[in-house]
Amino acid sequence: MLPGGSAVTDAESAGPVARLSAVPEQLACWGLLMLRQVTEPLPFASGEQACHRVLNAIDVIGARWTGSILMAAVRGARRFKEYRALIGGISDSQLTVRLKELQARGLIARTVIPSTPVQITYTLTTAGEELIAALVPLSQWGEQHLAGDDDA
Repeated sequence: MLPGGSAVTDAESAGPVARLSAVPEQLACWGLLMLRQVTEPLPFASGEQACHRVLNAIDVIGARWTGSILMAAVRGARRFKEYRALIGGISDSQLTVRLKELQARGLIARTVIPSTPVQITYTLTTAGEELIAALVPLSQWGEQHLAGDDDA
């Protein structure tokens, strides 16, 4: 179904709007494509691939505990126990899983310091620092437009 409620036929399915509209998750991409018609030019790459990159980025930063971990990492190398102490409510298993995911995505680096006992620290990578820099304007927008929506 297209946003207006009309069904997508096989002939229409070849078009990018029809393909994007067929899956509810991709409606956000359809909205971004439509935005281009209203406010030329977009300040970022447009099209299907750009929409999917935006959705993927939202998946990364929207995962539970990711924001808290990244904010804790901003101040430098930290050990596992330091993260756990800084992030209230996170379990050891949740922190382990999230650190591994962030490491796999190249946002956090794990460093083993050979000593007795062995020390392991986690720090932001260059990509992690770039993500933090990209989140600053989003945070400012949220402060300006969503100030009354804070749950905490």
